[in-house]
Amino acid sequence: MFDSYSIRVDMKATGRKIKELRIQKELKVEEFAEIMHSSQNTIFKWQRGECLPTIDNLLILSRLFGIPMDEIIQCEEGPDEGLLPINGIFTGPGTKWCRQGAFSYKTLISTILWNVLY
Repeated sequence: MFDSYSIRVDMKATGRKIKELRIQKELKVEEFAEIMHSSQNTIFKWQRGECLPTIDNLLILSRLFGIPMDEIIQCEEGPDEGLLPINGIFTGPGTKWCRQGAFSYKTLISTILWNVLY
């Protein structure tokens, strides 16, 4: 069985990373939204850590910035204390938790990309 250990997707840190990468590319929010085929409001939500980009958008971000998707999504590992299970996914304020081995964000991305690309 699996140890009580989890990977947490830090939505706020992910948002800061997306903003940092956008600024490094010297893209205004308007330009970035157009490239991403998203609204400026969506871009602001990503940058504030209110939501995460979809898998499709993560693929575009990865190609645009020339880095792997797992460098865009900021994760931390640690014990899953105080989390409530919901269909195998654990949630906490502003974060998404996934039990390591049973389900992880990186595993989900890899599985979806495998099915999309191959």
